[in-house]
Amino acid sequence: MDVSFAMATNALKSAMDQQAMVANRITGMAKNPQSADLAMESVKQINNQQTVAANSKTVQSTDQMLGTLVDLVG
Repeated sequence: MDVSFAMATNALKSAMDQQAMVANRITGMAKNPQSADLAMESVKQINNQQTVAANSKTVQSTDQMLGTLVDLVG
């Protein structure tokens, strides 16, 4: 279970990093509106938010399973 927890936390960090990159690109578009593809960046932002939420749920589930296992063993 440690491997799945590590994978989920790495995926969560990656999704959060991608979300920050998209936010930075959107901020940059405000400075240079000619290069703006706001629709595409908004889609990426929504996708990243959903990925963060899904990975967060995975981490929560893994944490709950480990807690149950500790309760059963302890």
